[in-house]
Amino acid sequence: MLYRMIEYTLLLYKELEKTNKKLPPVFPIVLYTGSKKWNVPNDINQIVKGNELLKEYGLKFKYFLLDVNKYTKKQLQEIGNIISTLFLAEIIES
Repeated sequence: MLYRMIEYTLLLYKELEKTNKKLPPVFPIVLYTGSKKWNVPNDINQIVKGNELLKEYGLKFKYFLLDVNKYTKKQLQEIGNIISTLFLAEIIES
């Protein structure tokens, strides 16, 4: 998933570069609704050995994980936004 998120971000920037001089920031988010525990790295430093030795020149990329399994139905109802509503729909469908 980490490689995929990096690739999606790069493809977006390549497309936007055609029409924009400055690229917007991207906040990479993964919405996970699976039943198994999420155990996939979300930070490039988890898979690149010694990246921290490069300090500011090392590759930096991390995505934010929203995992439906981390919330109870009650918590999702209390949050009450579109993401929590989608998560509730996913839980009810299961």
